[in-house]
Amino acid sequence: MKKLFYNFRLFNGKDNTLFSNKILLVNDGIFKNILDIHEIKKYPQYQLCDLNGLTVLPGLIDAHVHITNFQFTNPIKPPACFQINKQRYLNLKTALKYGITTVRDLGGFPNFIQQAKKRIQKGELTGPRIIACNSFITTEDGPPERYPKRLPKILVTLFGGQMAVRTKTSAEVRRAALENIHQGVEFLKIHYTVKSAFYRGKLHNLSDESLRIIKDLADQHHLQVAIHHQENAGFKKAIQFGFNTVEHCSMEQLEKQDIEQFVQKKTALIPTLKIHYSPQHPDEILDYLYSSEAREDFTNEALKQLITDIEQYTKKPYPPADYQKKLYQDVEMSKKAWPITLENVARIKKAGGIIGAGTDAFSSGLSPARFYWKELECLTQAGFSNFEVLQMATIQNASIVGRKNELGSIEPNKYADFITVNGNPLQKLVVLKCPTQVFLAGECVYDQKKD
Repeated sequence: MKKLFYNFRLFNGKDNTLFSNKILLVNDGIFKNILDIHEIKKYPQYQLCDLNGLTVLPGLIDAHVHITNFQFTNPIKPPACFQINKQRYLNLKTALKYGITTVRDLGGFPNFIQQAKKRIQKGELTGPRIIACNSFITTEDGPPERYPKRLPKILVTLFGGQMAVRTKTSAEVRRAALENIHQGVEFLKIHYTVKSAFYRGKLHNLSDESLRIIKDLADQHHLQVAIHHQENAGFKKAIQFGFNTVEHCSMEQLEKQDIEQFVQKKTALIPTLKIHYSPQHPDEILDYLYSSEAREDFTNEALKQLITDIEQYTKKPYPPADYQKKLYQDVEMSKKAWPITLENVARIKKAGGIIGAGTDAFSSGLSPARFYWKELECLTQAGFSNFEVLQMATIQNASIVGRKNELGSIEPNKYADFITVNGNPLQKLVVLKCPTQVFLAGECVYDQKKD
């Protein structure tokens, strides 16, 4: 299919300006060319598509999501257990609705995520491009605390695998990594967090021997390694073993020499700043969850459970009496961490480090996909301009996830993934809140007026 898009302003992902009087030529889902409007008559064989004066920009790339999470705080209790896959399909649809055309999934349920990827590629299912690590690897008593140590087989079947593989020995670590590799993952992910964010004290982490095994296997199979961390200990491990990306941001002030080594190794940071912002501002999340918009994004039971969960953050005293049983987030920890994480990101930026944009979307009620624009706004508080964060969300993220030749900017020979918004995102990031249209490989997969 040949399409010619016209009547728009263009942010191409590379230049700090909006171009006018351009046309986009798309051939079989690929950008063929970007030309001046006066050349439009040279292409009568192309289908004309009027974009009504809106702003076009590359499809957003979220470099940290958990798209196969089912959004329930209690997924086992009926009717939630009967709505798991329905919510997952809504997650795919919701990502596109908010302009996210590519997601990098940092821990999901392997059977579902691999099946979804194949169906999306075949055109049988509508959803974003997925770059996945399948299950992440951790220890028996390590993070994440929200995920149980061992799932009964019936739940493994129901959920489509295990989100986290908990290991006791280096041999189990090797088996877990190889299983992920054989399932066709694009990268491996490990957890290395010392202090619990849920009032649980210290956590146990993978040994250096296990970390070396994972790094060596990744190198042998030409894969990246992502490490989840929240303190300097995990940041240092990323440097020590040469991991490719560091997920989240240390809640402790980073040491100067560590930042220097981090930059030298060209490791990338995905700070997910909103995970510390949102617990301090639960009313913003609740306003959305109470809205008609949220009723399109969640099943009835998921929405009910999420509202109940987030409302706890607004009540006094906090945390509730059952905080250890239900794993409510340590809000005081987030309050203390917020200025430190901003400073750490700013220092890495100043040192010339690589920083991308990710939201931790779908991991909990505190991180809905709708708030991608808010993550970008949080990054501006660390000293980035609107132009810089837009690049982080597009061309920078494409490079970080290893797809810079295919995604992230509007230029010839890349996938025709783009969105339209009403306004100028270089001036106001909030215009990204509600994309008017979303295109994947040149096909409209979301239209605000129709969907």
